Amino acid sequence: MASIQVLTSQNVEIEYKIAPLSVRIASTVIDWLIFLAYVMLVVLLLQYIDLFQSSIVVASIIIIPIFFYPLLCELLLNGQSIGKRVLKTRVVQINGEIPDTGQFLLRWIFRFVDITLSIGGVAALLVLITRRKQRLGDLIAGTTIIMIEASIGTKVTMQQVLDKHQQEADREVVFPEAVKLKEAEMLIVKKVINRVVRKPQKEQALATETAQILQERLQITHKEASDLVFLQTLLRDYIKLTR
Repeated sequence: MASIQVLTSQNVEIEYKIAPLSVRIASTVIDWLIFLAYVMLVVLLLQYIDLFQSSIVVASIIIIPIFFYPLLCELLLNGQSIGKRVLKTRVVQINGEIPDTGQFLLRWIFRFVDITLSIGGVAALLVLITRRKQRLGDLIAGTTIIMIEASIGTKVTMQQVLDKHQQEADREVVFPEAVKLKEAEMLIVKKVINRVVRKPQKEQALATETAQILQERLQITHKEASDLVFLQTLLRDYIKLTR
């Protein structure tokens, strides 16, 4: 079953199941039912106040909110529409992080190809044949949809999180120079780590280049066994020294 790995802030890796086509269709149906209820309510209201004859009013109050509903919901609800929230699914980046505004916008733009123009045919086909069950908008934006309460394999308990946190607290700092870095720089390091973990062969050059820049910047003459381990250790040291 398709899944992605998410690394929590406690450095615990959780594997989440990617939402199958049936669940995605069900969440879309729920959203459509909400659209229907909304349209019926607005029509009754407009008839009551005698504004139903105005096409501009009808378009403004009915069409525009429905048009922007998917985008606004995902932006305001951290990757969820009401349908997704009901079925406990969420749009995430391939590395498990919440997408940024640009990625949500790309998903929404290509929704018209995936769903509107093809009546869902393009989206359904791509979700069935792609490894991470991505429609066209997902492929372009680098996102997918996960089951947020369906972790696979070993369940991560609170005790495991506490144990991991204690291990980090007891661990000695390897690179005290990490404290010289800014939070924005460490966020970039974290993204590099995620890319290398996801595609080690393809992104190895990126890890090497990033490691070299940081070694020169911090004047570090020794490092861990590999560039990836060096970056991971530097990140853990930064978190321990600044939290």
